[in-house]
Amino acid sequence: MGEWNEDFIWFAVDRDGCIAAFLANECGAVPDCLDPARLEREAREIYAAVREATGEEPELDPELELDAEDLIPSGVYVYWHEGAWLASPYERNSVPESPARLPAALTARMVRFDGRFADRAELQPLEHWPSRAPVAVWLASGGNTVRCVAGREAAFPVEARAIEREFPGEYRIEGLGS
Repeated sequence: MGEWNEDFIWFAVDRDGCIAAFLANECGAVPDCLDPARLEREAREIYAAVREATGEEPELDPELELDAEDLIPSGVYVYWHEGAWLASPYERNSVPESPARLPAALTARMVRFDGRFADRAELQPLEHWPSRAPVAVWLASGGNTVRCVAGREAAFPVEARAIEREFPGEYRIEGLGS
């Protein structure tokens, strides 16, 4: 899987051609089709292309940290992952007035979302694509069902029981024996 970088940005394109930036923060799930070794470089290229396509100065300084909020005026939907103990859905932070559209050569490298970002206030990658996360537990859309991240089954019972102890009765945990 490669090393987990807790603050990376990844991009997706929806069925209307709109672009969304997803800030993974500490433990947001990420589609498996994204190569962790290339994620930072590709994010910088897409980031610069979005800014350039909308007449803004593209920032490519490798020392600068990418900030998804900088893309809001460029017409990009921005989703944030909040939380450090489970892979919860990303929450939409912005809705652009005029959504950005990029050339097909660039969007072909992005994750494809069959829905519309305009219709989704939250988005859980694990419900749409084979995905990975640095934790074993993920929260389904709707906010009360906890499931196991595929490939993390060994750690799931420990993490799920910690959630039960910390938040008694708040979550329904699937796949955890008594």
